[in-house]
Amino acid sequence: MRLTLIALLLWAVVGCGQTPAGKPEKNAGESEPVIGNEGSVPENMTGDNTTTDRSARSQFELTRKFEIKRKAAERGVPEAQSFLGHVYLGDEDYVEAVKWYRKAAEQGHSESQFNLGWMYGYGKGVPFDVVESCAWHLVAATNGFESSKVQLAKATAQLTPEQLAAAEKRAAELTEQINANKAK
Repeated sequence: MRLTLIALLLWAVVGCGQTPAGKPEKNAGESEPVIGNEGSVPENMTGDNTTTDRSARSQFELTRKFEIKRKAAERGVPEAQSFLGHVYLGDEDYVEAVKWYRKAAEQGHSESQFNLGWMYGYGKGVPFDVVESCAWHLVAATNGFESSKVQLAKATAQLTPEQLAAAEKRAAELTEQINANKAK
């Protein structure tokens, strides 16, 4: 939804209502602004679009910044990948959010590890899996992410001993994979 809004705003800034020559299109029956007796233009027709222009510039800047982050994420920058995860999470595109959180998490980005654990814990974009959730929270907590320590304490209290052992084993596998990724 947000991405659609950004695309529409970009279209509005770049080319809405313009002919190929760059002149505004006229709708049928539309007339030129009416100029009063003293040659003044009514206040609402002065073309003072300062607020609109500022808003359009802000949206254009947001779109430009998003594209910069997206390109950085595609190049493998974990902070940018996490950023995209947040954007897609905010748009409720959970599958895409998981994709970007996983890319960052597998490079050791602890906030993304926490977020991936959260996604598994609530079954957002992935099947609900308490063991996988706890494993990611354990990895994030080991990497110093405080929120994962709190989440882990809550989750482990509800796990069976077998689930806890499976989560610890999975966390060890994930840590090994992450360390191998860092070594590349």
